[in-house]
Amino acid sequence: MSKELSPNAQASVSSLNNALENTLRLLSENMSSQLFPGGITKISVDIRIAGNTGITLDIEGPGSTSSHTGAASAAECAFFVLVSKSIDDLDLAPHAKVGAESLRQQFGSIVVFTSGRRSVDDQARVMAHNIVEKQDRQWIGKTYINGQELQKWVDDHPKAQTQEELEAGLLSVMNTWDETKLGNLSRHLTGAAFDMQPITSDKRKAVRDALDELPFVEANKILENESGVKVWHVPFTE
Repeated sequence: MSKELSPNAQASVSSLNNALENTLRLLSENMSSQLFPGGITKISVDIRIAGNTGITLDIEGPGSTSSHTGAASAAECAFFVLVSKSIDDLDLAPHAKVGAESLRQQFGSIVVFTSGRRSVDDQARVMAHNIVEKQDRQWIGKTYINGQELQKWVDDHPKAQTQEELEAGLLSVMNTWDETKLGNLSRHLTGAAFDMQPITSDKRKAVRDALDELPFVEANKILENESGVKVWHVPFTE
């Protein structure tokens, strides 16, 4: 029989979840020589909140050759920041939320959502991060059908090299757009899309087929790889 958590226990879980999310976000944005200098291939991160509640993460860097499956790679951390969040936390628009709930009801915990609604700031940060991490200044043009203005900004500002510089520039462009234009760039900006961890188990075909059958899903726009980013992107009509 399940037992509801006490208010204190719920507060501890919420605090730990927030700490974990913030830690993974920082790791994902700095996974290079800043975290793994001088041949270091693995770090341990100990997250503690009030009392003795906490968790220890073993993070393997880009140069690691370890086959130890208990440690997450830094690259994986970049895309699974929202792993522990509920569907409600993803702040999805109605059609996308119905689809997410249907998947979770059919397949349970093997469905791991990694992204839902994004703010304009989040979108700028994600794009800037991918440009820098992949060392590809044409990444936006390759990834977004309606990203021409953003790609032009990158092309016109060759001196913008850091993630912070790129993020600020992309944000300055998107801040002039209305909601329709933002939605045409990415369904994430209106909450009408979610990303999920690719399914690699024997349930892969069943889950992938179920995606195509979700109500209001734009089945012809489902992506299993976004310009090198290993996520399943699932958009819906608004």
